[in-house]
Amino acid sequence: MTKKVRTGAHLRLLYFVFFIGMGSSGPFASIFLKRVLVGPSGRPAIELIGILYTILPFVGILASMSASIVADKFHLGRKVIAYCCIIAGLSAIMLGQSAEPWTGAWALDKRFIFILASSLIYGFGVGPINGLLDAETLHFLNATNAREKYGNFRLWGTYGWFVSTIVMGALLTRFLDLALIYYGAAAGCLMLGIATLFRMSNAGVPRLDKIPFSHLRDNRRFQIFLVYIFLYGLIYNMTFNYLGYFFDDIMSSFWQMGLIFGTWTIFEIPVMMFSHKLIRRFGNRRIIVVGLTINAVRLILFATFTMKTPYLYKFLVALLQGPGYAFTQIGVIDYIDRQAHQNMRATYLNVANLAQNTLGASVGGILGSVIIKELGSTAMFRLSGIAILGLVIFFLVAVKSENIKSVPWTTDT
Repeated sequence: MTKKVRTGAHLRLLYFVFFIGMGSSGPFASIFLKRVLVGPSGRPAIELIGILYTILPFVGILASMSASIVADKFHLGRKVIAYCCIIAGLSAIMLGQSAEPWTGAWALDKRFIFILASSLIYGFGVGPINGLLDAETLHFLNATNAREKYGNFRLWGTYGWFVSTIVMGALLTRFLDLALIYYGAAAGCLMLGIATLFRMSNAGVPRLDKIPFSHLRDNRRFQIFLVYIFLYGLIYNMTFNYLGYFFDDIMSSFWQMGLIFGTWTIFEIPVMMFSHKLIRRFGNRRIIVVGLTINAVRLILFATFTMKTPYLYKFLVALLQGPGYAFTQIGVIDYIDRQAHQNMRATYLNVANLAQNTLGASVGGILGSVIIKELGSTAMFRLSGIAILGLVIFFLVAVKSENIKSVPWTTDT
């Protein structure tokens, strides 16, 4: 087996294992908080949940930027991934403990402080991982003149998500143990960390290239793109973070939720599989617009769901998540990679991740809790869908196309 084949297989494995952990926790996290952070009246403490979703993304600023600079400067991307995974895995175990019976006598404020502290550590570990995985993959693909095939690698994350969400839904239905949500995340992160450490190459000394931050500072086109990615991140993270919260009111079981969370990736698969042909044929801007439009329709239709809505209708509408996410993701990754300097690929990706999943998620966290408290979760999804339609217009007007050629590969492999 050649080095190229081994590296490609390893990167696919990393995506698969990482998204097993993320699928176990991500879509179920707001359900966990809704049922664990309960006030004396028996109602969910939506204000505290909003505070968590507002504060937690900011830990990603320090974590993502520090990790990406170390990865770029010393070419140690995979080692950084491994250490982040171990931190995330151990802290996820702590989060799971907050739902165990021995914490049942805790007052709401004590439980909130414990969850906040554990979540901050978890966010510090998990925050940089996805961006670093993408950077390592793009380094590899640029080196092999196959940069448009990112989707073929990210597809393995979809497989991991599909398996873990359905399994977690079944486990929660069977055992009704909320701690499993974060124990699943811990298992995925720890397996990924250990697997990455044991696949390291110890040959050679890390190269100490000077990182050209002026390239990022002077890149006006990318800066405008960051405005778009922030606005998109605000809406996407707000609806994703509170999706489980909403589904908990309009679904009859965890199994129904897990089945939707898993199978909504079905149409993500062909988009990811043929991403290279789509990018070459239509370009990243058109693909992003298609993804945004599908997501807008999905959110507006979600707002029509009630407990009486037939499950088949909910299932079919949820399938729009797959192509909506996939088109947006492959378009965004391709756009960023064409903008990035060869020695700053992880930095560029994590700057975008900071705008989308840190700043955007933070604003979306508090905004979502306010809308839910005042208007309800249904109104939040309806308003979010309309807002994405407005974002399509902003994107078409403000974000320009980019045709920078691929750049050389440098990595620690």
